[in-house]
Amino acid sequence: MTASRTGSATRRPGRTARQRALDLIALVALLGLCAGVYLVVGDAGFSVIIGAVAGLFGAWRMRH
Repeated sequence: MTASRTGSATRRPGRTARQRALDLIALVALLGLCAGVYLVVGDAGFSVIIGAVAGLFGAWRMRH
């Protein structure tokens, strides 16, 4: 009983290259925003910033 898993855990069927590219753009934009806020706030707000970005990206992915 060996099942071949060729990327089924990372790639959902039916998602187009455009949707995956949009997800990548959203993630990179959120990470850029996180870096900008980190430069302003410093070490004190790092965990809050990372948590907010993770929540925003999770909400983005759930919507799509």
